Amino acid sequence: MVLNTPQTSIFSLQNITVQFGGLTAIDNLSFEIPTPGIYGLIGPNGAGKTTIFNVMTGIYTPQKGDVVFLGSKVTDLKPYLMARMGLTRTFQNIRLFESLTVLENVFIPKARLLSTLKYLFFIETDNYKKTIEFCREILNFVGLSHYENRPASSLPYGDQRKLEIARALALEPKLLLLDEPAAGMNPSEKKELGQLLDKIILKDLSILVIEHDMRFMMNHCPRITVLDHGKIISEGAPSHIQNDPAVIEAYLGKSMGDLP
Repeated sequence: MVLNTPQTSIFSLQNITVQFGGLTAIDNLSFEIPTPGIYGLIGPNGAGKTTIFNVMTGIYTPQKGDVVFLGSKVTDLKPYLMARMGLTRTFQNIRLFESLTVLENVFIPKARLLSTLKYLFFIETDNYKKTIEFCREILNFVGLSHYENRPASSLPYGDQRKLEIARALALEPKLLLLDEPAAGMNPSEKKELGQLLDKIILKDLSILVIEHDMRFMMNHCPRITVLDHGKIISEGAPSHIQNDPAVIEAYLGKSMGDLP
């Protein structure tokens, strides 16, 4: 059930605990995204980052605590309903419809959002044409319009990552979660990704990024939350995170500048 509460932030986790058998993955954690912008979530492997994304999107239901999105408690809401409310995500592993065209990959999530069967059968209606035009605008926005008729599997790796983001943007989110979007990218592709994220937030969207590339995170996330063993150990600007002893210790004694 969605219960309205006074909206003080775009999204918040309030005293969340997630357990798998005897393992506590998230331990009484509170976290919020107060205003539109780019936010980073970092931590060692196994810190609980992806678990948080799964709680935020309704894949996992926490044993304790509340999930609040746009002023409504959505703790028990299913993932497709979260998407309709405006919370979408990408995954660490690319999940495209490889045999379909780039345009079709963006069209399908938009059609599912509209919940109208006629969209899935490509019936030539005014609404269908408007949807196609909308999807083309998304592809142009992410820089993939010249690929619209190519199979998704034929795109270079970095462009496949962009297509994943385009599919998420087709759902017109208010909050976009990106799970390691720069993974496997070369420096040029990472630069283009950073430029795309900067364009997205100009549309008054919020982005939460999980990423192991610390240089990318420090350059593009004005605020970063650091997780370790299911708890927040530090939060703040990159300059604060880089010099926090708790963060350095969590990363096995390396300075943040030495991380890959």
